[in-house]
Amino acid sequence: MKVLMMLLRLILCSSIFLLTSNNSYANKLSLGIGGYSVDANVGNEATNITNIGAYKIQYHSKIEEQFELILGYTVLIEQIYKGDKSFGPFIGFSYYPFGSNTVSHSKVSNISILNIKQLNPYIYTGFSQRQYQSVKATYSGFSFGGGAELGLNKAISLFSDFQYGLLEGPNAGEATEITAVAGIMYNY
Repeated sequence: MKVLMMLLRLILCSSIFLLTSNNSYANKLSLGIGGYSVDANVGNEATNITNIGAYKIQYHSKIEEQFELILGYTVLIEQIYKGDKSFGPFIGFSYYPFGSNTVSHSKVSNISILNIKQLNPYIYTGFSQRQYQSVKATYSGFSFGGGAELGLNKAISLFSDFQYGLLEGPNAGEATEITAVAGIMYNY
């Protein structure tokens, strides 16, 4: 229930930001699902959890032709929908070597041009924070990754994403988090 409330707050805050933004061109909202692996060390104890159960929602805002700001929230659940949980925000920047518009639409007089890139790769870096439910501790650190978008039509794209995070927490705790998700992206 706590995760759901935090997710609802993120969606509400993102919606308010989107509605009040003057610079609302080339924005995207993505929803993804996939798998994860977490290796954690606290003192002399180590653990590894690998499973399906990674859920990601992200808002993408174009800054320049090849750069986007990403605001996101990730939830990792031990047994797909139940069990131990990890959740938290992500903020970062992505770089698209071929331009960040996977789908672009131009209209001049009575002529309409729709340009859909078949494959649009990207790389990104950012800062992640995770609240681990079982140990009641917050870990944070830098993440980097990459992926690709596949344009389907004017409003919808598919994406796949790989993220590698190096997180640190209390009591000299360290965690390496790897997530791989695929999903749908709404372009507006």
